[in-house]
Amino acid sequence: AYLAGSVALKIGLIRQQAGDVAGAERAYRDAVAGLTPAGRDDRPPPVVGEQAFARYLLAGLLADTGRPADARRVVDETMADLRRVFDRPGG
Repeated sequence: AYLAGSVALKIGLIRQQAGDVAGAERAYRDAVAGLTPAGRDDRPPPVVGEQAFARYLLAGLLADTGRPADARRVVDETMADLRRVFDRPGG
């Protein structure tokens, strides 16, 4: 269920290393979306961590391209998501 998001994260890393900032941003956003199931959130911790890493990379890219407010929004989303996931029973 999370394979597309995982692959998109790796594509983002490759694109960023190649200097394709716009392509990396799209891939990181695809990764974030692909690592969140629609309508439910019973993701195992490694998937939650992978999504947090995708958001971390996206936030860094946004900050590096002069969009600190957008980067902050991504960081805030990450923190809210981590709180929600790890505050659930068994989290």
